[in-house]
Amino acid sequence: TALIKEIEIYRNDESEYPLKRIGLNFPVFKDGGEVTELLWDKGNTVETVIVTDESWQCAPNPLTFGNIYDGERYDANLEIENWCAPSCTYANWQPVKRNTTTNLGAISARLSLPVKAKHIITPKQITTPKNELVFDLGQNITGWFTFMADLPAGVELRVQTGELLQDDCFYRDNLRTALSEYRYISTGKKAFIRPIATFYGFRYIKFSGVADLTGITDIQAWALYSDLEQTGEITTANEKVNRLYLNSVWSQRDNFLDVPTDCPQRDERMGWTGDAQAFCPTANYNMDCGAFYTKYIRDLLEEQKRLDGKVPDVAPLLISRKPGEANPMLANGGGHCGWADAAAIVPWETYIATGDISVLKNGFESMKLWADWIYRYDEAHGATRLWPGIEFHFADWLALDGPESGFNPESVLGGTDITFLCSAYYYKSTMCVANAARALGKTTEYDVYKKRADEILDAIRREFYTAGGRCAAATQTGNAISLSFGLAPEFAREKITETLRGLLAMNKGKLKTGFLGTPVLCRALSDNGANAEAYTLLLNEENPGWLYEVNMGATTIWERWNSVNPDGKISGISMNSMNHYAYGAVFEWVYKNVCGLNPVPDVPGYKKAVIRPQPDVRLGAAKARVNTAAGYYETGWQYEDNGEVTYTVVIPFDTEAEVYLPKKDGTTEEMTLTAGTYTFTL
Repeated sequence: TALIKEIEIYRNDESEYPLKRIGLNFPVFKDGGEVTELLWDKGNTVETVIVTDESWQCAPNPLTFGNIYDGERYDANLEIENWCAPSCTYANWQPVKRNTTTNLGAISARLSLPVKAKHIITPKQITTPKNELVFDLGQNITGWFTFMADLPAGVELRVQTGELLQDDCFYRDNLRTALSEYRYISTGKKAFIRPIATFYGFRYIKFSGVADLTGITDIQAWALYSDLEQTGEITTANEKVNRLYLNSVWSQRDNFLDVPTDCPQRDERMGWTGDAQAFCPTANYNMDCGAFYTKYIRDLLEEQKRLDGKVPDVAPLLISRKPGEANPMLANGGGHCGWADAAAIVPWETYIATGDISVLKNGFESMKLWADWIYRYDEAHGATRLWPGIEFHFADWLALDGPESGFNPESVLGGTDITFLCSAYYYKSTMCVANAARALGKTTEYDVYKKRADEILDAIRREFYTAGGRCAAATQTGNAISLSFGLAPEFAREKITETLRGLLAMNKGKLKTGFLGTPVLCRALSDNGANAEAYTLLLNEENPGWLYEVNMGATTIWERWNSVNPDGKISGISMNSMNHYAYGAVFEWVYKNVCGLNPVPDVPGYKKAVIRPQPDVRLGAAKARVNTAAGYYETGWQYEDNGEVTYTVVIPFDTEAEVYLPKKDGTTEEMTLTAGTYTFTL
């Protein structure tokens, strides 16, 4: 049944007569009454309402089971020929039943980008010691597989997915309870197979239920993610670093499927806030994430409204909220430092990258709600302008300096003081709100939040910094955050840098940082005169280190530094993903420090930039190309045989850049450049 309010199609010259009539083969009603002729008038709206009521009919679906964790089961014997066409002759339709229990929210405009198949890969069959029917994509992806199946009637084909091999055989135990499979029951007819309502995180595909691959052809894998334009690219003279960069980009692709998830493969796949805030600056270099993050900011806000401003650990919450039933995802309360702070950090970082003031307008309520929640917590616990770490916090998650590090390969807790980390993020989030208020012209709000931030900073310095200039949070992460967040008093920065150098030297030049320390570690070093130590971290090929993963064959970023041991055996299965983008945040440092392209917060969107490359002969050469909101920038360098460095700078039309180029004698060449392409050898 259709209710037609107005229908008209006129010529471009607004003629009195319609260009054509619309033929309809179903009853037409106007204002509730049946008519026999189509009425024409000069409106400009076409509205059709299709009423779904008990007159609709249904039948069993060939898709008998499906969810994103366990996959799908499809019984082709339940297919109804021409089921959606008037010519369908199926006789066993049953009336539908009205659902009177589900409460749906208000319909709103779609914010999210469409999810699309962005890459198609033809996998190669491999031989395993168990003679399994296994295919290797050569790349860990998020998506699905397709193939043609011409199998005997009644055959049940099972397809499983996995991220890595063990002893050269198919493996999937690190997926935990997720079945991550596809089952197909054949009718004996040739069919095109493709999952309908699920996705998988995988590199390997295993077929079973058949003796061989007879009848199974045209196997392909499709990488799915939100329709994001890749705007950034990094290339260096080190192929392992180039592979690491690709791993970072692929982990972003694989985890940016509508929601910025932690991982795409196991029984989780949720929008974890800690991962999102850690990787956000890097993500905004790699891709145009404005629309993507605008949607995620809305997800955060909708959850905050239910929690008095507190931010849950994941958004959106995926567990149904039944009246009177506790939500399992809220059992630990949310509101965790470095995780919940995504509400303030993601809008601010995205605004700096895009220059789009609407990002702040849309995100300001969420930012304020979160900063106010911490402030109320502080007020309720002594009003010290510190955020006391007296409850559970993920903190420097998966750091290698925690109480069980060295004893338990699956340890998760880091060793940095919790109150320090909480208070550091209390300050950072409050400053994000103050800066956003200033950008939005909200003078009163700016004064309120800037005053709070100043009080927090003063309290942190009194609590955690000695008169001699040492940080009481005496870990790699504590010292790196001291420098990166601007917490350390100016007189103490040199001593804290030396302390951080010493901690690295004690660990043979290797890191011990986790989810909060790793994104800022290399930047803290390079920004404070320890550029060589930052490069040593990047180029280290032993565990723990980024290139260790590359040497072990990783094609995405691992969740843990030790996800796979040197013998190729997985280190544990309780929480071990081969596709987490958080540690890929090192490429913020590569963009900003190695290659030197920095946005200017007061002139967002790269209308103005600071170009300050910090080369190292061990890398040989590096170049960043970024298509920003203001146009195409390029900045790179290459060592020559005589020890000099050739710098290349490209600046887009109607922009300018302050450029600082290190010279061979240790001094710096400073200049202001407008649009153009420049080459300097110094």
